Amino acid sequence: MSAEEIDDPIEFLATLGGLQDAGIDSVTLDVAEQVIYVFIDDLYANLEGRPDYPGERPCALVFLNVSGFRMDVDASDGLRISELRVNETTIGYALEVDLNIGGVAGRGKNITASFATMEIEDVED
Repeated sequence: MSAEEIDDPIEFLATLGGLQDAGIDSVTLDVAEQVIYVFIDDLYANLEGRPDYPGERPCALVFLNVSGFRMDVDASDGLRISELRVNETTIGYALEVDLNIGGVAGRGKNITASFATMEIEDVED
């Protein structure tokens, strides 16, 4: 996997509709390296069915120099993203992922963290 640094995570994710409807295959936290990997099934999931849909792109969103990581999930019915937001803070960025659990948005389940930089890595199916 080769990583591509995302210069402006806020703009990047906004252009992708907050990754609405992307399925989360796995979340990995590397404590020693302070890195979170969020593996998603299709970067362009919210465009599926539209003429501008470029095709499926499974990838890993990589968040570097992570602190304040919190994950509240129930993975028994699968995880989909309702909305992924990134906001700028005085020390970097704040990540907020609202989850859709088993086809139901809300339920207060989410992933949050602070991070300094973001990368994206394509993954093979």
